[in-house]
Amino acid sequence: FYTECFGMKLLRKRDVPEEKYSNAFLGFGPEESSFVVELTY
Repeated sequence: FYTECFGMKLLRKRDVPEEKYSNAFLGFGPEESSFVVELTY
């Protein structure tokens, strides 16, 4: 949804299998200079 509708890019993804969750970080540009959304699933 975020990549197709808003044009955001997946900046990085972190899997934590021992806790059974993952984080995805999406934004329009680099994390250092742009707004970033963190999704946990």
